[in-house]
Amino acid sequence: GQLDVQSTTSYLTIYFMKSKFSIKEVLNIGWEKTKKHFWFFVGVELFVLFVAIMIGSIIQVFGISHPLVIFVVNIVSTIFQMILGMGFLRIVFEVLADRKPSFQMLFSEIQLFWKYVGTSILGAIVSFGPLAIILIIAKSFIALGVRPMPVVLVGAIFGVLAAIFGAIMTLKFQFATYFVIDQKHGPLNALKESFEITQGEILHLVFFMIILGKFLGGLQKRVK
Repeated sequence: GQLDVQSTTSYLTIYFMKSKFSIKEVLNIGWEKTKKHFWFFVGVELFVLFVAIMIGSIIQVFGISHPLVIFVVNIVSTIFQMILGMGFLRIVFEVLADRKPSFQMLFSEIQLFWKYVGTSILGAIVSFGPLAIILIIAKSFIALGVRPMPVVLVGAIFGVLAAIFGAIMTLKFQFATYFVIDQKHGPLNALKESFEITQGEILHLVFFMIILGKFLGGLQKRVK
């Protein structure tokens, strides 16, 4: 049945700690909440799309060609999109907790920006740092002309293992930013919480991602 929660992260914690992870229940809850606030979400998505188009069109409208100016505009655009993304998470949390969302919430989490960025960067470093190091070492060997078969084989094995490690850690850290927004956690605590609630649930998360992709694909076909 429906889980009685006060916040999304408490929802996540309770749900993952249950003895059985039900993908069907997750999709049902998400679908019911979305239907209840369907037109609100449509409005939010249209606003976010409008903002993205407006910022992106600045370069074309003003005929900007200087690389530095384009770089600055792109940075501003990225920051603004991240702020909207944080606000959208807040809206989703309010909906999951059966509270009324508002458009103002899109800009309600600006004070958490650096925690959000720090968590995202630290998670990426932990997840793909080993793979990056292996690639750098491999490139160095190639540049030095060192290409004996044993070295290539060992490098390939470690590269595959590092890629698998990165994929697993990405799944385990995917809820970290949720803890930043909902519980105001810093990067370390947010990553730790996300790591803990996904313990033993990696395969379920993989299956969930696959089924969710098919579910959303089916919805797109119906819309078309």
